Amino acid sequence: MYTFDIDTEYQIIFWGIQHAMNNFVDNFMSRIWELYDQTKHVKTLVDEAVAGNTDALNSVQEQITVIASTISMVGQIKAFLKDSCDDLLNIYGKNKIITHGDFYEVEKSLISSQRRIEEAEKIIIGLLTELDGLRNYVSTLSELQMRKMSKVMTKNTKSMNEVLQANTRTSEAIDMIELILAGSIILEIFAFAVGEIQSDQTFFGAIISGDGFGTARIVTLILFLISVLAWITIVILLRLSKKKMEVKALQDFIVSMSVNRKIDKKKLEEYISLRTVQTKHVENDKDNSIVFYVWDGKADPNLLGKCIESVNLSYNETNSLLLSLEVETSELNIPQDELIGYVLNDLEEKEIFIK
Repeated sequence: MYTFDIDTEYQIIFWGIQHAMNNFVDNFMSRIWELYDQTKHVKTLVDEAVAGNTDALNSVQEQITVIASTISMVGQIKAFLKDSCDDLLNIYGKNKIITHGDFYEVEKSLISSQRRIEEAEKIIIGLLTELDGLRNYVSTLSELQMRKMSKVMTKNTKSMNEVLQANTRTSEAIDMIELILAGSIILEIFAFAVGEIQSDQTFFGAIISGDGFGTARIVTLILFLISVLAWITIVILLRLSKKKMEVKALQDFIVSMSVNRKIDKKKLEEYISLRTVQTKHVENDKDNSIVFYVWDGKADPNLLGKCIESVNLSYNETNSLLLSLEVETSELNIPQDELIGYVLNDLEEKEIFIK
């Protein structure tokens, strides 16, 4: 049976460790360059977001988070590799275990691995710096987009108010026309009924001739009173109909805003659990889970007196991202950003957003 001396055994052990270290460093560098490619892809998405692609903006925020967490993990692996390589070189340098032949290549290989790890460290630092810049740029871009959307929504609300005011003026004009027409028709009916009776038998004719009150005169008076009551009834019905239409128009007025901010899911769910939830709906696809909530704004203790009928909220459960807010209001005179601001400020106070 062939046996190795202790020097040969150490040489074989170091040879195996050196090959394992090389393979580890190769895979490590491959992951580093993959992260570099992902960062380049994020830059492409940022360009699309600048061009106005909202989906690209959401994707950028998600990918930056993923890449940052991966780089953090890779950084820990780098520290482990660096320490391992340094330890092996220290052990080799102190004991001079490898003393002849090709085994000197082990030392050269370990030194090469050490240099590659140092190079990887510089790349990681560069990626982190670049990601920080991209994150700040995307945050600014998101804020600009939100301001742009807010301006568009304000403009739309102003246009809606103008249309509603025009409709109100038109409705009032139509009401007056209807009242005049209704009164004219009723007076025509009254005149026709009175005209069918002889002039000396009518109510007015009897007064002129000095005759007593007869059946014809009483019938004429009743017809006149019925005509007046019918006209008053039509006026009341038209007013009630107009008020009902105005209330319906107010109830249908909805203010919405795209938010796209990171949230603490647990705190948000606790916040909503204290509200009077009317509906909850979840939409799942391959990559995301979107949750929709609607709760009663009138029963919300923090929104009392704010003229908010209900609040509609949606968030991405997968990425912990608040997507949008909608409020239904019964008051058109309050600026829409102020209505949304009531809800956003309440969420800020409860520390639901992650800064």
